[in-house]
Amino acid sequence: MHLRGGPMPAREHWRSALIIGTLLLLGGNGLVCLAELRVASSLAALVVATVPFWMVALPWLLGGSRPPLRTLIALLSGLLGVGLLTVPGSQQGIDPLGATLLLTASFSWAVGSLVSRQLPHPPSPLVATSLQMICGGAALLLAGAAHGDLAHLQPHEMTTASWLSVAYLITMGSIVGFGSYVFLLRHTSGTLATSYSYVNPLVALALGCLLHHEPLGSWTPLATVLIIGAVVAMSRAHGAARASAPGALARAPTLDRGEDHR
Repeated sequence: MHLRGGPMPAREHWRSALIIGTLLLLGGNGLVCLAELRVASSLAALVVATVPFWMVALPWLLGGSRPPLRTLIALLSGLLGVGLLTVPGSQQGIDPLGATLLLTASFSWAVGSLVSRQLPHPPSPLVATSLQMICGGAALLLAGAAHGDLAHLQPHEMTTASWLSVAYLITMGSIVGFGSYVFLLRHTSGTLATSYSYVNPLVALALGCLLHHEPLGSWTPLATVLIIGAVVAMSRAHGAARASAPGALARAPTLDRGEDHR
């Protein structure tokens, strides 16, 4: 972005990126990776789906206004839908440490998402995303080294499929996925932005069925309706809030103090 003529980020932008990148990528993604060594992916999907709850509950607990009833109903509907998708297929017990890591990861992701709406950012969402991934990646690298993960890295044993998987995660997971999430945090409500945690298990289930011919459970149709209904309800609630208070919500979707500096 700098080579294309964009300004270099200010020191305050690096400070914001370090805080947000550490909370999202180290505290969020990093702890989920550790937890999935101990718990089933189905449990991980269910606990990660609590992120929208934290996004609603934390501002409320810190003195904000009570969320609308339809927002709470939509959150419960989405969580129930994810539970119907994941829990019936899980045959493993719940590891206490793994569950604690998942809850901490969800809390860290929600805090990072909320904080990102308050701290100053560069004008370009792509630059902001890049800074957060640089800082979060550095934090993950240091944590991985301290955990002893570098000793297990064997590049010569990586297959072509492994390298293609890494390339896919770089492009779709980081640039497209994480970049889209940072953009949504600036331009929509935090609850709606984090509703991806409801949709992800549904997408994974559909891909598993199409690519690996995995069977669909008997609860899948109901779970699908609940998840899609939850996302639609949150989207409609956000649109109604913007329409009812255009002056306030013109600023609220970003809460970006960096706008003042710009």
